[in-house]
Amino acid sequence: MALSAGCAASVTGEPAPAPGAEEQAKKNKSRIDAGSGPVTGLGGTELAARKDLDPCALFPKDSQDKLGRPVKYVGGASKVDLCVVGLEVWEGEGPKEGEDEKTAPTLGVVDIELDAGMVFQSEERAGMGSRGKLTKETRDDVEVYSAEEPRICTRRLVFKDKSMVNVQVTTRNNDTRAEPCESAETVVSSVLKVLRSGPVARRTLPANSLLNVDVCGLVPAEAVTAALGSTPPRQPGTSIRNCMFTNNPNDIRADALIVDVVTDLVARPGDPMVKEIPPIGGRPATTTQLPFGTPAPCTVEVTHIPFDPVPGKKETLGVVVVSSAGREAACQKARAAAEVIVPKLPAM
Repeated sequence: MALSAGCAASVTGEPAPAPGAEEQAKKNKSRIDAGSGPVTGLGGTELAARKDLDPCALFPKDSQDKLGRPVKYVGGASKVDLCVVGLEVWEGEGPKEGEDEKTAPTLGVVDIELDAGMVFQSEERAGMGSRGKLTKETRDDVEVYSAEEPRICTRRLVFKDKSMVNVQVTTRNNDTRAEPCESAETVVSSVLKVLRSGPVARRTLPANSLLNVDVCGLVPAEAVTAALGSTPPRQPGTSIRNCMFTNNPNDIRADALIVDVVTDLVARPGDPMVKEIPPIGGRPATTTQLPFGTPAPCTVEVTHIPFDPVPGKKETLGVVVVSSAGREAACQKARAAAEVIVPKLPAM
């Protein structure tokens, strides 16, 4: 909200901040110089331009080293356009050249998630985070949406070409003294520095990778009918890889079919949410049912080939159905849709 000149007059002894002071204060938290110059974005909103972009190239090892010492990431991220990093944050500037980093003092561990697959849909959606509304500011030619909580910091970048990068930093535990927004600002500076330096590095994808495929384009009308009993229109998704079929895209309770490319969730004994089901099209499959929400969605996942960036994970087709008929019906409908789509996937 802009302040009027009258509001900015201030109380005696309390000088008003200079224009852009809050923005500059946030930038100053970064341990990396983002440089200067125009930033267009990641290549637009179309899959073809971004399908093989390496999200970790936006926060490369030299940038990570300025922030901390690498540790194993702890989290349940399942997106294929996500870079996940665990870092034990340096206290101060970290070890100098020749010093043993193992003995350098640290402020504790943060877990970093950088999502390079998002696309801009509207101001309202860009400004809504997983825990509420984000505040918006403009930095050079980039829109930055922010949220700050005691242990979680979010920075969401919206570029001129409507591509987006979302950065979320979480402190590992209550003993962590590292400020999550300092880490988030360092990641933001790394992203901007990389984009100003030239083309972003790409992954080498197998010819039969799902990451090469617009899976939404493989969804025939009969799959939509199997899930919803009718054929509502295809709506834009939240990322370059997903889409939604529904008559009410702004109503999270409306019946809908959502198709996406993710990495697999593994069913574990005793897990009430993720369960193995009979194979679909000869491929291993699971269902995931959340124990909350009305109506509760059901996800059917069908695995494909190994996802090389994350050892042990596989590329996976995700088929989600939200149904007013209930959880069990949603799972039956999701499986019915998956059975139509899977034969159209690349061979394993």
